[in-house]
This record gives sequence, C-alpha cells and structure tokens, in this order.
Amino acid sequence: MTKLLATAFCTLALTAAAPALADCQAVQEPAIPDGGGASPDEMTAVTEDVRRYVTDMNDYVQCLSFAAKEDPAAARKVEEAIGRVEAITIEFNRQLRTFKSRA
Repeated sequence: MTKLLATAFCTLALTAAAPALADCQAVQEPAIPDGGGASPDEMTAVTEDVRRYVTDMNDYVQCLSFAAKEDPAAARKVEEAIGRVEAITIEFNRQLRTFKSRA
C-alpha cells in the first residue's frame, strides 16, 4: 500500500511539473529596422530587443520540449520556434552589418 501511494504521488508530481502545451507562451518577435536608415539609438534598442527575444525563446523552447513528451504538436512547435529564432538573428545580423557599413 505504501509503495502504491508513493508511486501515485511521484506520478502526480511529475505530471503536475510538466507544462502543458497551453502553458508555453509564445514570444513576440522584435521589429528589425532597416540598417541603411536606422539611427544609432534604434540599433542599440533593437540589439537589446533581440537579446531578450533569444533568451525568452530559449525558455519557450524548453517549455515546449517538456510538453512534447506528452503532445506531438509541441515537437513541431519546437522546430518552428528554433527556425524563427534563426531567421530573426540572421536578419538582425544582416541589418547590423548594413548599419555598420555606413560609418
């Protein structure tokens, strides 16, 4: 009986600890300005926005990864999220190079 209760408690604890797909909050993508016309202040601000976005998306992907153990739809969302982070960082770096080339 004690073993059964311990097993039930562990199962409940693990289930409660694992986030559901609905608990994983998507992150708003930052707007990347055109490096050809952006001001230094705009580029500084977007640099911070992109850093925060990448950090928040890492948390989101981690949440989705836990949820993917229970829900296959979350696994697809992990791949999509990673693709979005890559696309945003590539675009940001492209615009940053454009901005720096103006100097």
